[in-house]
Amino acid sequence: MPHTGDEKEVAEAKAAATIQQAQQLAAACDFAQAEQLFLQVGEIDAAISMYKKCHDFSAVIRLVSQYRIKWLLETHLALARQLESEGDNALAEHHYSEAHKLEVAISRRRSQIMTEANQGTNSNSTEGKVAKTGQTADFKAADIEAEREKKLACIRQAQQLAAASDFAKAEALLLQVGEIDNAIMMYKKCHDFSAVIRLVSQYRTPWLLQTHLALARQLESEGDLALAEHHYVEAKEWRKAVTMYRNNKLETEANRVAKAHDEQGTNSYLTVPGGKAASLRKTSFASEMDYEGLLDLYSLVENSTPKP
Repeated sequence: MPHTGDEKEVAEAKAAATIQQAQQLAAACDFAQAEQLFLQVGEIDAAISMYKKCHDFSAVIRLVSQYRIKWLLETHLALARQLESEGDNALAEHHYSEAHKLEVAISRRRSQIMTEANQGTNSNSTEGKVAKTGQTADFKAADIEAEREKKLACIRQAQQLAAASDFAKAEALLLQVGEIDNAIMMYKKCHDFSAVIRLVSQYRTPWLLQTHLALARQLESEGDLALAEHHYVEAKEWRKAVTMYRNNKLETEANRVAKAHDEQGTNSYLTVPGGKAASLRKTSFASEMDYEGLLDLYSLVENSTPKP
């Protein structure tokens, strides 16, 4: 049901108060609590900006990976340029590499060495230093390229094993080269949802609830209501399971789930709204925005993986 004008104003006032509180926490360097409040009201970019200002770039990448996956390469590139301008060449090189722009870092490193060398007085020493630096950069680029080729070969082999239903060996290969999300996607495709949850629990813990929610929705759409219920409950979204059963005219099941998880003990489950839209809609609330990010990530991984 749409909000009335008064309800909208109240909601906006609450959100503004939450944002102000988050900003105060950030000013006091309580970044974890500030992040939680920003995400609570869907202010993802404010949380990212907060971490960027305090130079916590690992937190920047974590949030971008989780909520803004399509901007990940651009974010690495922006951080690389910032770090380079600040003189942190080692960390800048890392982000250039993650942005698939390592050649930029190598080229700039050569230019930097050339400039430093030209300030010396011994031209023979200068030429030798520049030549040695260029060789080192070339060797490093070759090593990284070889490592990437090795990684792609492992991915192709894993895909062949998965096609032959040897998922355990495929998973081992993918994890060996850090392709966690490919392993998750592999199990998602073959409907081994217990393996999906196992990997997400171990390697992608911040996405666990959203993964349960994604699986619940998929299972509901496929008609497996019992397993969908399990994942709704694990996602702490038992009300969606109630609505799911009511949409399917299964009032007994709806009441069973509601009674089992009604923490208030006031029969509030009787007022859980019905309607298909309440169960399956995608909202803009922060609690579901990371679900969208998760789908973006899995889609990106699936579409960018080389074919065997």
